[in-house]
Amino acid sequence: MQEERDDEFPTGIMRVRSAVAPLDGFLRSVSRSLEFRREDGTIVVIVRDLTTGEVIRQSP
Repeated sequence: MQEERDDEFPTGIMRVRSAVAPLDGFLRSVSRSLEFRREDGTIVVIVRDLTTGEVIRQSP
């Protein structure tokens, strides 16, 4: 299986970033950060405390 790269789907990446931006702004106002990453073909979402770096929630 070919691994996807950001530059292969610039329109989709830009749409996701613009959709997530308001949520990210809100979370930062309450000292939280939102991270997305791909692990073994699965999208992992992590919410961290910006002050301590502690993981508050991770899915999956």
